[in-house]
Amino acid sequence: MAVTKGQGNPRWTKDETILALELYLEAEGKIPSKSDIRVQELSSLLRSFPFHAEYARSETFRNPDGVAFKLQI
Repeated sequence: MAVTKGQGNPRWTKDETILALELYLEAEGKIPSKSDIRVQELSSLLRSFPFHAEYARSETFRNPDGVAFKLQI
């Protein structure tokens, strides 16, 4: 499991990145905002996965802001 060095959140796993890419492709080039229901649903889904240990997650772990940002890069 990816662990941060006391800052930020763990790196995105391959599976998490694929899910974000799927949302990006569904959006057809229009980056959804953090208030988009699809971003919020993906955020909830990612937060429910056991990919990362609880101690490695900050309060902002895969929140809608982070998911929307991931779609921009």
